[in-house]
Amino acid sequence: MLFIPKKRQLLIMAGKEHDTFVPDMHTYQPGTQTVKEITKDFTLMGGPEPCFSQRAVVEPDTGHIIV
Repeated sequence: MLFIPKKRQLLIMAGKEHDTFVPDMHTYQPGTQTVKEITKDFTLMGGPEPCFSQRAVVEPDTGHIIV
């Protein structure tokens, strides 16, 4: 998970479904308590293979996510 302060949004990356790691990505808006799916497979967008213990940061000036 990654909190994006400027958007006040939580980015949720990957998970596990049964014994399979899934490369999905969602956002959660705490203020409205809404969840939105961004993609079912972030590897198609150039992201890493699905796994646990990923680390990520948001570059505050550009909003780029560094994984």
